[in-house]
Amino acid sequence: MPVKQTIEEGAVPVKVYTEDLEDSARQQLVNLSKLPIVHHHVAAMPDVHTGIGATVGSVIATKRAVIPAAVGVDIGCFTGDTSIRLVNDAEATLKELSMRGDEHWVYVIGAGQRVTGAKATARRTRTNAELMMVELDNDERIRCTPDHLFMLRDGTWCEAQYLRPGSSLMPLHTRKNAEGYTEVVQPGTDTYERFHWALARSGVLGPIPSFDGQRTVIHHKNFNEADNHPDNLQFMGDKDHSVYHRSLVERNTYWQSDAFEAQRKAALARKAKTPEGYAYFATRGTHNITRFMEQHRDTFLEKVAGNGKRGKRYLVAYNQSEKGRIKSARRRPAHEPHRGPQEIHQRRPRAADRGDRLPQGQRRRRRDPRRLQADRRGHAEPERSRRSGAHAEAGAVCEGLSVEGVTATERVTGRSEERR
Repeated sequence: MPVKQTIEEGAVPVKVYTEDLEDSARQQLVNLSKLPIVHHHVAAMPDVHTGIGATVGSVIATKRAVIPAAVGVDIGCFTGDTSIRLVNDAEATLKELSMRGDEHWVYVIGAGQRVTGAKATARRTRTNAELMMVELDNDERIRCTPDHLFMLRDGTWCEAQYLRPGSSLMPLHTRKNAEGYTEVVQPGTDTYERFHWALARSGVLGPIPSFDGQRTVIHHKNFNEADNHPDNLQFMGDKDHSVYHRSLVERNTYWQSDAFEAQRKAALARKAKTPEGYAYFATRGTHNITRFMEQHRDTFLEKVAGNGKRGKRYLVAYNQSEKGRIKSARRRPAHEPHRGPQEIHQRRPRAADRGDRLPQGQRRRRRDPRRLQADRRGHAEPERSRRSGAHAEAGAVCEGLSVEGVTATERVTGRSEERR
């Protein structure tokens, strides 16, 4: 039987009697060839493949030493029709994966009983091997070799031949949320987690970056939220991610539609009506407008310059409404009756209407209204300044009026000052 290839990377050469040698088995053979007790060379038979303890199909000659674990043990196997779930939201049988070759990303459970992903290869390991059947409580059946290892619910391993009814295996529970993202149950916490973040937190995607002023999110490059192959995932800032999606009009026409905009506004309105939402928007709005005022003061002053004129008609309409009148009535003192504009004009007629207009440049002397009331009651009060009396009268009339009353009072107040 001729030697097909020789590996000379260790202390002794490795003579391989096949051209078909997988990388993992090759590395095992190199590691064996570096042991100081190995004599002359290591031989690998045509059926060589990765094993537990030593490479299955290897022959190791030693000098003055015995290696009890040098007998290779086959890794337990499933049958070729066993279906395997891949992290890209696809399924394939072991036979199909073996025919494809290369490595495939599958679900695994790592340290701390955390579900994540890892690369795996599928290949034929045995033929005409002894098989047994494991039946699960969901009525599914698995055919495997008796030495195949299963992880139990407590994290320990057990060969299939030693499983007993009631043995609890480590489960893999997945679901798709409302947004289409795949979620997995983490056995250590018994809670669901988005699988792309499970990959990220286990270090599969490399260090998790931070983005200034943004939350870190994971973008699915092919826009399939369930495809969690590491090559399809990319870290982004949440604002950059949103802008990117909105810019792709041809792929995201819904985001540009009137229906989406209406739903967006309705959702914001519903949130704003809750105590938490009101507090959130109040805090956020105050922060944003304060920052804008500080960073763009001139622009801010220019934008608010006409607020009084723009808001006047809305304020007048509100105060003339039933709601505004009720609010004004609550503020009016109990002793002050409501007077409309006509009543105010009748109470203080213009001088021209009385026919006693004064010569130009002269003003009529006005008496304090409270002094007049005191005179009617027969009591005298200290005389106050005519100017303060005029203001007191205008204030008394204005205090409890609606917009109509205030407007009339402003006219009366203006004429009073003109007559001083």
